[in-house]
Amino acid sequence: MISKMQCCGRISSSPALALGLAIALAVAVGAVPQAHAQAIQVIYSFGSRLYDGVGPESDLWRSPSGVILSGTTNLGGDFKCGAGKLGCGAVFQLKPNANGTIWTETIMTRFSRLFGENPSGGVIRDKYGDFLGTTLKGGIFGAGTVFVLHPSSDGWGEDVVHDFASQPDGASPQGDLWEDTQGNFYGTTNGGGTANYGSVFKLDATKEHTYSLLYSFASSADGKFPLGGLVQDKSGNFYGTTSNGGSVGNGTIFQLDPTGTTKTILHNFTGTPDGTNPVGALAIDNNGNLYGATHSGGDGICICGIVFELSPPAVKGGAWTESVKYRFTGGADGGEPTGIVRDSNGNLFGTTTAGGSTPPGYGTVFEVDLGGSETVLWSFTNGADGGAPVGNVILDAHQKYVYGTARDGGANSAGVVFRIAVP
Repeated sequence: MISKMQCCGRISSSPALALGLAIALAVAVGAVPQAHAQAIQVIYSFGSRLYDGVGPESDLWRSPSGVILSGTTNLGGDFKCGAGKLGCGAVFQLKPNANGTIWTETIMTRFSRLFGENPSGGVIRDKYGDFLGTTLKGGIFGAGTVFVLHPSSDGWGEDVVHDFASQPDGASPQGDLWEDTQGNFYGTTNGGGTANYGSVFKLDATKEHTYSLLYSFASSADGKFPLGGLVQDKSGNFYGTTSNGGSVGNGTIFQLDPTGTTKTILHNFTGTPDGTNPVGALAIDNNGNLYGATHSGGDGICICGIVFELSPPAVKGGAWTESVKYRFTGGADGGEPTGIVRDSNGNLFGTTTAGGSTPPGYGTVFEVDLGGSETVLWSFTNGADGGAPVGNVILDAHQKYVYGTARDGGANSAGVVFRIAVP
């Protein structure tokens, strides 16, 4: 079993927990110029007050109106995890003022051992107005939890929907949850399951979100250790990746039917030239083409990862076809990408946890166009702008901005939330 932090870039040795007393902190949006790219706007720097979150690794959730952002931090919060730990993590929410120049942060919850520890995935709102998410560790058995946050008169109430016990249900969920058209949610675990290679699970559409196990990865050849979440096609089939295993051991892309009965490996990664170790969720278009990134592999020289497309067969039952859209060099263009989002024009956006124009390489935000040309939208410096973006970016409703988090850097060396204009 591996984790995003093992897989994806450098780890902050001592994120700062700066002090302050405000319950919600208003932060002015500041633009940091960079000559070769778009300007980044840091809309929040973590560690700005007592018991703030530290080290965001998750993707962000955006409200349908586009004016509220929510996510998780892997560390920070309070210190209920025990001596020597930097907190169990937190769920946060950011709201802008009328003209979008000042964002106010609210901590929705701070994690403790039984509620869960160290969330790596993001949160998602259900049809009841509650937020669902997962934690990497903690809970009754220490193998992670599914949690829910309910609106209450004094903020947000919290409950554990499911305590992972490792076997047979899974352990260490890291990817985001996926919601189907009926209001059911689906996710993956990085470990546990019947063979300790990970699992796929379902949370039903009731307010209680009852857990059920859909699939356990059975062997190394079956693929193992899924780190990203799932996507779904028009027929209800799920698609995801495993970071390891498969016929070569470098990871797979798989399809799972809606009942969890039939699983098919669509592609086995070989390392060169097609990449190794996919760690993020896939994107899917209306024709069923899949898009994603591998954390490493590619050209055999840098092995810094690729952006790929996987196309369905022209004839049902035929082989899927992988094509490499872009290979990273580990230089100014970035290296070690984590995931992909796709806009309505087919352009692909993502982050790399390494590379960029500031040595030794603190990561980038990039765009790959239809022709496979890459543009670096921002190269992180690990200063006020942040560094090491582990989570993927999201697009706003008008596709004018990408929003994301960077685990390191920022005004308090505790990570940031940022936005960048799409050129």
